[in-house]
Amino acid sequence: MLKQLLEPRDEVLNGRLQSVIDLERVTDPRRRALESRPRDFLACTYVSGEIRRLVEGLNKRLTSAEAETGLFLAEGPKGVGKSHDLVIPLHLVNSTAECQDWLTENGLTFSVPAATRVMSRKFTDFPLDSLWSVIGQELGVSFSADQPPDINQLRAALEGKKQVIIFDELESGVRAISNDALRQKNINFLQMLSEESSRAGSNIALIASVYDGNIEPGLTLKRVQRIELRFQDSADRRKVLFHRLFKISPAAPSSDIDAIINSYLNTWRRFNIDIPRDYPDHLRETFPFTPELLDVALVRIRQSKGGFQGTRGSLGFLAALVRSRCNATHLITLADASLLDQEMRTWLADLDPSQNLITCAESNLRELRTNDFADQIASATLLASLAPSPKAPGITEDELARQVIAPGSDYNAFGISLTNFKKLGSFFHERAGSLFFDTKENAHSKVNLRAISVSGEEAWEKVTSWWANDVLRDPEVVVFSDPAATQTKLNSGTQTGIRVVVAARRLKPEEIHGFYFGLKKRNTVVLVEPRDERIDLRNNPDLLKYGKNWLAADYLARNADDSAKSTEFSRIGNDERRYAVDYLKKTNFVHVHVITFGGSAADSDFQRENLPAAATREQITTHLTRALYPAPLLQDHLGARVADIIGKRVSQVENEYRSTPGFPILMSQNIFQEAIHALTELGTVIGLQHPNDNACGRRPRLNPDQLADAVITLPFEVAPSSSTTPAATGATTATTTQHATTGTTTATTSPSQPAAQPVSTTFLPTRLEVRQQVASLLNDHPDRRILSVRFALTYNERTAEVSTLPSLLRGSLSGAGKFAGEASLEFAGPFTKAQVEEMVERLPDFSPGACRVTLGLEVVSV
Repeated sequence: MLKQLLEPRDEVLNGRLQSVIDLERVTDPRRRALESRPRDFLACTYVSGEIRRLVEGLNKRLTSAEAETGLFLAEGPKGVGKSHDLVIPLHLVNSTAECQDWLTENGLTFSVPAATRVMSRKFTDFPLDSLWSVIGQELGVSFSADQPPDINQLRAALEGKKQVIIFDELESGVRAISNDALRQKNINFLQMLSEESSRAGSNIALIASVYDGNIEPGLTLKRVQRIELRFQDSADRRKVLFHRLFKISPAAPSSDIDAIINSYLNTWRRFNIDIPRDYPDHLRETFPFTPELLDVALVRIRQSKGGFQGTRGSLGFLAALVRSRCNATHLITLADASLLDQEMRTWLADLDPSQNLITCAESNLRELRTNDFADQIASATLLASLAPSPKAPGITEDELARQVIAPGSDYNAFGISLTNFKKLGSFFHERAGSLFFDTKENAHSKVNLRAISVSGEEAWEKVTSWWANDVLRDPEVVVFSDPAATQTKLNSGTQTGIRVVVAARRLKPEEIHGFYFGLKKRNTVVLVEPRDERIDLRNNPDLLKYGKNWLAADYLARNADDSAKSTEFSRIGNDERRYAVDYLKKTNFVHVHVITFGGSAADSDFQRENLPAAATREQITTHLTRALYPAPLLQDHLGARVADIIGKRVSQVENEYRSTPGFPILMSQNIFQEAIHALTELGTVIGLQHPNDNACGRRPRLNPDQLADAVITLPFEVAPSSSTTPAATGATTATTTQHATTGTTTATTSPSQPAAQPVSTTFLPTRLEVRQQVASLLNDHPDRRILSVRFALTYNERTAEVSTLPSLLRGSLSGAGKFAGEASLEFAGPFTKAQVEEMVERLPDFSPGACRVTLGLEVVSV
């Protein structure tokens, strides 16, 4: 670990690292302050470029009569090291012997002429009346209080001895002079002093520190030749930090360090974490810190934003990190500035005085603390957010991964946790590839977080309500759960009309059979399920997410503390609802068509009929009416069952159709009565008897209630009116109806026409299929005469120019409109096989729709 590898200094480990250097503490009589102990002070001083120029320039100024530069100007904001550098000349002049080892170790020489004096003044501690009085006090000379000495008076006061003058915080001293005239006199004296320090053979060396050389007194000092100490070399700043923190220099060649770095690099490469081309070299330069951490600590944090004070603040912050993590890691990263560490939080508070952003990050961390790496993700992102770069407000995902992932880390767990922060962190934002915290709440993330507490059952209930109301547009739709529960729900509700049941997945035959078995009015159910057997809407994660998010957004909207937030949450909820509805509309569904229903699923036959996309309940029933259960089919089915319905009331037969799976479903309320009317009008299939009207061969004159109570009979001849007798008619007709041997056709005989047996195709969607099935029927009955041909046509709804339709249908109407309908065309024969085939070829184009052909074949006497 780092503690063994680099040996942090004792003051780092015990928390007594002195990062603030104070010129006035040099004279501490008890020598407790670091500044008062020359040997210790220089031992923790790294010889930067500025310090080397200072020592060499001052040595030349004191020992050479030819030296013309005696002004040393330290310029920079607070905390960059100005005061530290100004302490060095004090010790070099006053304690040269104690400084010798340090000078030799760093290749420096320094000689002090006899009787050389050094004076220092820190003007924030000692307010300034006049610079000349300060110098006069040190030299033991009394200058005029209101008039500065001239150059000769100053030289005379020096008595030919070398004088090193150190002014720290000079700006503060000059600005504190309230009298404008006196302030100007001080600036004039400072100009004279700086010019004297720059003359060859002068005995004065002037060392001063200012914050900004572009304002007074810096402007005056910059008028002469000088040695500037600017503290702008980032490499030097990094080395200064390393020197203050560690006994063993991280920059020194080390196979152990190289092995640690390669271990991290190989780990990142294994997980495809992006590593910039020059990153390995930068990592070696910044070790034991990541380049991202030092970039934040030394570059991105600005004092003007309330952050650390230059190198001084960065030193204290990094020392706290080293003290906290040196026993636990080899590489210190942004992620080590833990929000859970109280000392670290105090340092972070310097970057966020209001602590608003820190509070936001802590809130998200508390909510997501059970996620792996939650503290590291939050801490690294927060620190990057507190010190954003000019190009990005935070940190990229690859940069974050390099802060969190170490050899042995579970990268998958990191990925999951980061995804959760993106989805659930209400203050955790992502923009243009940058991850960052912001005090502006991410409403989507807050909704996602709230949605975690919503159960799947609650979400599914909401989804089913959208399915019923927004997709099917039928609030009475029943969603299939299991056979027993769904049957119970249907039996307890209304049983009149069509009842739509939707299933979230494809049902097994056993489930379908169990559902229908024992259900009341079971043939009034239109069962709908997904076309794709892989679909399970109940367990679809996207649908459940939409439902959960809507419920969460609804709760947050109702409990928001201002209208803007409430509106935002409501907008999110509406979006989630729209996503769910769109998903349901894009799912293809089928109708479960019961062909036969037996005592078990194995004895039953269930087929599927495709439904239109995004169909409402009305569109479903319209489609099934035309494609699967048209009125002609019901008439044919009733005609095939004449023997079974004779003697029963119409209402009894209708109840049979509403209760028997496998029979045509009565898709509308009046379709059954219309079928009875049509069969009665034929006069050859059934008759109706009712006290108010006996009908056969014409439409019965009965209202719906009377029709329901009428009894179905064999066809009969209606008695003529009283003015007409059977003799007058000249003939009587006897009609009998028999149930054919096929169970699906009816043979009719009368004295005036041969008996006919109808045989039919199914309803077919194309003329090609009609031709094929008609040809098959003709081939099955090669020697039978064809007495009649009937075409039943259904037209699915389509948009057309009404003027192109026959006037029989449209009258004089024209323009674009929607057309749908049914037609029946019947022709009396006899016909040959070739004639029938020609008629089929001449059928109109009924697509989209269907056609059924019924042939009346002559009954052959046995």
